[in-house]
This record gives sequence, structure tokens and C-alpha cells, in this order.
Amino acid sequence: MDQPPKVDPSVEKEFLQIVKEKYGGNLELAVNRAFQLFVMIEKQTDGMKIMMDKISAIRSQITDLNSEAAKALQDINEIKKRAKET
Repeated sequence: MDQPPKVDPSVEKEFLQIVKEKYGGNLELAVNRAFQLFVMIEKQTDGMKIMMDKISAIRSQITDLNSEAAKALQDINEIKKRAKET
């Protein structure tokens, strides 16, 4: 049977201190809460990636629109310049 992964001693010490302070030393209760938080964070991470992808797409669209607007302003200014020359 494989050995379980080693826990960083400082993290273990901090975890056990939190168990003592917040869970009255009830390790089972603390581990159950840790599992709940782990699942919640992992689900949020997936959702955050989806949101970040959407934000990236929107930023790209904004960049494209800014380029189009700048080109349109250039065209307008060129037309104004030519109109003044005639």
C-alpha cells in the first residue's frame, strides 16, 4: 500500500491549531468542513475560468471596436480636411 502524501509540518500545525480553536478539537468535524470547502473552491475555480474566458472575449471585442472607432475618426478627419481644401 502506498504511503499517504506528507503534509507540510507548518501547515499541519496551523490546521491543528484551527481545529482546536474553532472546532473544539473535533478533528472529524474540521475534516468534514475542509472537504466541503475544498469541493466549493474547486467548483468556483471552474466557474471562474469560464468567467475569465468570457471576460477575455469581451476585452478582445472592445479592442476591435476601439480600432474600428479610431479608423472611423481618421476617415472623418480626412473628409473634413479635404472639404476645407475645396
